[in-house]
Amino acid sequence: MKVLQWLMFQMGGVGPMFGQAHHFMRAKKDEVPYGSERYGNEAKRLYGVMNAHFEKNEFLAKEYSIADIATYPWVARFEWHRVDLAQFPHVKRWYDAIGQRPAVVKGMAVPAIS
Repeated sequence: MKVLQWLMFQMGGVGPMFGQAHHFMRAKKDEVPYGSERYGNEAKRLYGVMNAHFEKNEFLAKEYSIADIATYPWVARFEWHRVDLAQFPHVKRWYDAIGQRPAVVKGMAVPAIS
């Protein structure tokens, strides 16, 4: 059940809100202060939710799961959200640990990022 809850967190929060942050903070040619502020703040709030969770948990659910797999690529673009992971040390610990998994390394090498 926890896996499904955290997967819905990714699907209903992280994905759409980080995606909007990407649009307003990175993809849009001209700065739209309202959009950048709104979605940047929401991204930081979601990082805060994850940070509080990771303070006491190694993974989103009880063990490594599809919830971590679905959330990791969004967090891997933290610079696009203008987020300093040092402000979210528990997210950074999770991000670093997940990023060292062989399958994640292999999968993250597939897309070309510009």
